[in-house]
Amino acid sequence: MPSRYCFAGDGSVHPEKAFERCLEKFVKKDDEVILLSVVEPLLDMPVWDPEYSAAGLSEILEDLTKASKDRAFQTLEKYRSIGERLGFKLGTVLLSGNPREVIVDFAGSAQVDFLVVASRGLGAVRQIGPRLNQRLPCSPCSVPSPRCGASSPS
Repeated sequence: MPSRYCFAGDGSVHPEKAFERCLEKFVKKDDEVILLSVVEPLLDMPVWDPEYSAAGLSEILEDLTKASKDRAFQTLEKYRSIGERLGFKLGTVLLSGNPREVIVDFAGSAQVDFLVVASRGLGAVRQIGPRLNQRLPCSPCSVPSPRCGASSPS
């Protein structure tokens, strides 16, 4: 029976290599592979500074949000091209929110068998493995997290 993999990475060189290695070594051609990218919100609460007009600040935030989404979409396309070059068909999902929370929630709702998190252990996904086990105790989902080019945090 085919497995369902979800791969979350930030688009830098190290996760790219981990993604390619994972496809080559573990994923079968009939497995389902979902590429997930999460755009973090720029601000969790409204900011008011009397020196800036509300309209001007709003436009700046909209531009920055669009740029973040564009980068995330380019990352998904980069991973998709790697997978297609290796003969895999991949789906893509772009979501917004806190990466730790969104990745965990998506893994549960999509009922993935394997969640591959390419991480150097330095950013927002630092504690995703333990959190996944806490949030989804009945899930059969394994969470391989290849370390990508950095030594483990002490």
